[in-house]
Amino acid sequence: MPLSAVYPSLYGLEFIKRYQGLSLEKYQDAANLWLIGYGHLIRDREYFDAPLTPQQAEALFQADVDYYQQVLRQCIRVPLTQNQFDALLSLAFSLGPEAVQQSPIVYWINHGDMNRALAEWQREGERESSLAGQRQAESALFQTGGLRDVTIIE
Repeated sequence: MPLSAVYPSLYGLEFIKRYQGLSLEKYQDAANLWLIGYGHLIRDREYFDAPLTPQQAEALFQADVDYYQQVLRQCIRVPLTQNQFDALLSLAFSLGPEAVQQSPIVYWINHGDMNRALAEWQREGERESSLAGQRQAESALFQTGGLRDVTIIE
């Protein structure tokens, strides 16, 4: 299916939310980046002096989903299944736009070598041990033909 025709599924959105978690107050992650909502990176000229409402968190999440869809449409040059797109969207959320575009995972997907892409996905989880479960679940989602085949690992 052409990438321009693929949008995140409801399952994919819930998958991302589950791994990103929800914080109505801003916080610093392990890399000292400021985040809020469902893993929204607070950029220059964005100020969050008060906690978000759940509706504001949802609006930020949807804006981030739209942004990362565009990032993936720019860097992925091969057709993807729904599950592959959802898994890559989750990866993009946690890596960020530049890192996902330069990722060896994306490189191997674009070159049609899904086995190497999946091996890189596993390596990514090993590099960042706190994300190992998420990377394992993303790679499992990427490989499945049906959404019911995936188990989300806590």
